[in-house]
Amino acid sequence: MDNVKELPLKNYNNCLACDAFVYINFAPPRLLTDADLATIYYTKNGEEEFYSQIVDIQRFDFSRMPSLATLPATGMEAHDWCRWWMTQYPNTQATTEMAVYYYKKIKQ
Repeated sequence: MDNVKELPLKNYNNCLACDAFVYINFAPPRLLTDADLATIYYTKNGEEEFYSQIVDIQRFDFSRMPSLATLPATGMEAHDWCRWWMTQYPNTQATTEMAVYYYKKIKQ
């Protein structure tokens, strides 16, 4: 496959077992382009190995992250997710821009 990038993801809430999944991380510095949406990502997590594409992305300030995003991504409500995130990334501020990535697996 052309235009394949490796994408290391952690399998929070067993989300990587799904054909479509949600993942939360820091927002990219720029808006996504059509080329970004056409990029194919390769992920290997233990026995799990697959290709996927970004379908969409939503941006939120850290303090405004909704449970609608955190529950499918991590299995945690937003207030619990915020506390958990801060243990890993203590320099995160209320206004830090976060991204909710929506992926779909590519069937081969």
